Amino acid sequence: MRWLAVWLDLLVVMITSIVAFFIVILTGTLSPADAGMALAFAVQMSGIFQFAVRTQTELEAKMTSVERVAYYSENIQAEGDWETKKGVDVPKEWPQNGQIDFQSEWKKFLLFRLRYRPKYPLALNDVTFEIKPKEKIGVIGRTGSGKSSLGNVLYRLYPLTWGRIFIDGVDIATIGLHRLRRAMSVIPQDPVLFAGTIRSNLDPNNVFTDSELWTALERTYLKPLITNLDKKLEAEVNSGGENFSVGERQLLCLARALLT
Repeated sequence: MRWLAVWLDLLVVMITSIVAFFIVILTGTLSPADAGMALAFAVQMSGIFQFAVRTQTELEAKMTSVERVAYYSENIQAEGDWETKKGVDVPKEWPQNGQIDFQSEWKKFLLFRLRYRPKYPLALNDVTFEIKPKEKIGVIGRTGSGKSSLGNVLYRLYPLTWGRIFIDGVDIATIGLHRLRRAMSVIPQDPVLFAGTIRSNLDPNNVFTDSELWTALERTYLKPLITNLDKKLEAEVNSGGENFSVGERQLLCLARALLT
């Protein structure tokens, strides 16, 4: 960009020199006012050129975002239904027990498969297992072994290649994404908090009472910390939770998960 600005300045110098040359030649026929105006416009061309080039460069850079939006709207497959279809019976308090069952289309073939793209290799291949209520399961494996993929399919971030997943006896493929994702919560390794208040981070949909919020904070040992804040549940949370330590952010995420 700076090198281009140098060349533009040199171009303006050449144009100004040419204008000055013709002013000298036309000294008898050109009025002083016209000569001064011509020189003034010639000198101003440097700023005009640089502004035009800078604007064109910024426009080209920002058009990348437009190209991506156009590409995604035309080529990316839409997710499933946002709302649960009529006729699908999902209990109001679902899930109550938290039993998760990865299984095949036919129970005798114990296979569960996931592929991220049609021509990609299987991310999960011939997997089947059952997590009973209140069990705590650790998934161990090397990088690329499919640990994160198990979480992705629970939220239906990707369509299943083969098999079904049942949570408390309900096939999650029949549930609307809004209902499904509201029923589960994840505690990330890097805790995520949003700009707002303690209340809005714990209860973004404003469905829990103050008593329930304080109970969740007490279970995560955050009640003394929040109680000492001036506005308590209405205390401000900066973007990313920067006004809390990493440990405190993790506990707030845990409290949010307990409320789900």
